[in-house]
Parts: sequence; structure tokens; C-alpha cells
Amino acid sequence: MNILKHITDKLHSNITEANFEGANIVLYTDNEKFFREGEGKIKEIVNELKKRIELRADQKILPEQEKTHEEIKKNCSSRS
Repeated sequence: MNILKHITDKLHSNITEANFEGANIVLYTDNEKFFREGEGKIKEIVNELKKRIELRADQKILPEQEKTHEEIKKNCSSRS
């Protein structure tokens, strides 16, 4: 059984990429709702395959680095 294909078939269009990183499986999603609420489906697959799976946000749904940097600076300076 091709593990990565099995996972992407089960999770349908929620996964944009699936890779092995060492012994772990890393999945990327561009679906913000699935990123926040997909833990249950990921746990089902973990229990089935007995593999560690990490879900990460696809670059498409992450804020721009500059915007993130400015937000961090703003939050840190307001606490001083």
C-alpha cells in the first residue's frame, strides 16, 4: 500500500502535499478550516496506520512574513 496516496485519498481535497520527514509523515493543507478542525480525521489515520502525522499550513494560507513580523513587533512593544 502506498501510504501517502492512501492518506491523500482519505482526506480528499484537504491536502495539497504529503511527504515523509524521517519516520514521520507531514501533510500540508491550504484549507484553513481543516487546519483548525481536522485533528479528528488525522487521529483516525494515525490510529489506522500507526504512524506519526504532522499537519502544517500550506504557504498559501500563511500571512506574509513582513505582516507577521510587524504584528509581533507591535505586540511585544505594547507589553513593555
